[in-house]
Amino acid sequence: MMALAFPLTYTGWAALCFAMPSHARSLHERSFVQPIVVILRCVGTIALLVALPATAQAWGWPNGTTAWFGILTTSCLALIGLLAINPKVALLPLFGLPTAAIIILPR
Repeated sequence: MMALAFPLTYTGWAALCFAMPSHARSLHERSFVQPIVVILRCVGTIALLVALPATAQAWGWPNGTTAWFGILTTSCLALIGLLAINPKVALLPLFGLPTAAIIILPR
């Protein structure tokens, strides 16, 4: 389940990031319409919250919560670093990370 936590938090941060008008404009020259912004915010929040039980299942609630905050920080820093390079590059891990998690998870 720990292999699932980082992709979930990265996806959550990316969805919340691109729900903001300034980041959406840097992605495709205009802001998203309101229904897409609401969906991105909901997906982002749910992804961040689902990562908490994933870490808690791996390490227990006290240590899992601490690990969750660490993974939140790490994935946010990864997203910020990729946004600084190019906003479109920040979307690439959204395809690779969940696939890697699905491959690693059954083992």
